[in-house]
Parts: sequence; C-alpha cells; structure tokens
Amino acid sequence: MESLIKSQHAQQLAGHSGRAGKPTTTEMVPATSAGLTMSSDESMMLKLIQQTHSPDAREVQVRGLLSLVEDILDRATLDSDDSNASMLPLPTEDKLMQSSMMSVLDSVSYAIDRVACEIAYKSLTGSDAHEITMSVFEHLSSFHWHGKLVLTLAAFALNYGEFWLLVQFHSKNQLAKSLAMLKLVPVQNRVTLESVSHGLNDLIREMKSVTACVVELSELPDRYITLEDPHLSKIISTIPIAVYWTIRSIVACISQINMITAMGHEMMNTQMDSWETSMLANKLKNIHTISLRP
Repeated sequence: MESLIKSQHAQQLAGHSGRAGKPTTTEMVPATSAGLTMSSDESMMLKLIQQTHSPDAREVQVRGLLSLVEDILDRATLDSDDSNASMLPLPTEDKLMQSSMMSVLDSVSYAIDRVACEIAYKSLTGSDAHEITMSVFEHLSSFHWHGKLVLTLAAFALNYGEFWLLVQFHSKNQLAKSLAMLKLVPVQNRVTLESVSHGLNDLIREMKSVTACVVELSELPDRYITLEDPHLSKIISTIPIAVYWTIRSIVACISQINMITAMGHEMMNTQMDSWETSMLANKLKNIHTISLRP
C-alpha cells in the first residue's frame, strides 16, 4: 500500500498544473476491478448496499479493535489440543492502550452485540444468508465501510471465541462444562468439532485478510483518492462488494456454529457446509488478491 501512496504522490506532482482547480472525491462508483468482472447480480447488489449506506461524522478507531479481534480468532482457530495456544504472545498490556481500547468499545459495544444477536437469531429462524447480510448493513448504516466490516468481525469473534473457549476448557473447568451443557455445545464429539474448525480456518483467514486490506485502504489520505486515476478508482469502488462478501462469509460461519449448538453433531461437517465455506473462501481470496491490490 505504501508503494501505491508513493505512486499516487508522484502522479499528483507530475500533473498538478493540469488538474488545478479540480477537487478530489471519495465517492464510490460502480466500476469493476481488473481481472474480476462484476456480474449483473453484483451490480444490482451494489445498488442495494449503497442504499443502506448513510455514514455520519462518527469515526471508529478500528485499528485497536481489529488487533483485539484478530487475537481472539488466532487463538480460537488453533486445534483444541494445541499447546501453542497458550504460547501466543499476549497483546500489549499498556494501561494507556487499554484505556483507549475501553473508550472505543464503550462507543461500539452495543452495535457489536446487536449484530451478533441479529445474525444468531435470523440464522436459526430460517432466513437466508443474503437477507441476514442486508440486515447487518441496515443496522450498521451509520458507519463507514471499514467500520461495518470490523464491527461485524468483532461480532463473529464474540460468537466463535466463546464457542471454542467452552470446547477447550469444558474438561478442565466446571464452569466451562456447565456453560457448554447449557449452550448445547456437543463437546463429547471432539474429533468432529476440530474438523469443523479446520473447515472454517481457510475462510476465517481470508475474512481477516480482506478486512485488514479494507482498513488499510480506508487510511489512505484523501489527496491520493481521486477518480482521475482509473486504477485506484476501481480499487476503491470494489470496497462495498468486498465488505458485502466478507460479512456474508461471517454470517455463514456464525450460522454454522449456531446450527451445531442447535442440532448437535448431526449438523456438523455436511457436504453443503464444506462447499459453501470453500466457495466463500475462494471468493474472498479473489477479492483480496485481484480486486483490492494495487
């Protein structure tokens, strides 16, 4: 991304006189990115997404929140028996950083909880993935694109982190055992549970990669974001679709975990679940490596 900034800066210096008086803009336009043509369905979907997008002046400090979410997901996606889980470096425990993080969480915790509950409830009542995803966009309409994505990923981390915490500690801690029983986590089928984790790992990795890239793009200084550069314009215009498919992937992951707790091992590791997670992982990989890269 640094090379992109340097390139944009050089182009601006070279062409400054020819563009004098023309303001820059960050307006999203329905362009496609090189190598990934937007289908008519996605063009229609882009219009629907943008109709829900009404950001206010609020800016969420997403970097710290994203680091916390990534830490949760990195630990949760390890095998239950993996001793390396406890050896991962802890996040910096600087008191000033903790205070700053608490301030951020105070302002967005309600939104995170609301999204987590919305996805959990609708996934168990038969709503389809697209409907749930659009509902998330409605709930987060006042946030910028990167804010929507990080908050939804945080909602997933709450769900997924709790699930695997109970799986890992139910045999060592009576509280975890009782909670696992209350939440119907089928902890006795450990091998199948770990196969579910392996099945989701690739998708979770791509979700984190796309989110980090969208956050990075959101931090580009305004002076580098101009519709006069067709390449950068295409990258920026891809962000809403990237956010949509990442949130839809999050919905799929939460739905799968919730179905496990609702139906037990009978619902685990079905061929359809495996196909869906693989399809979504490939979709996000293409978005990350082709659409969002300079």
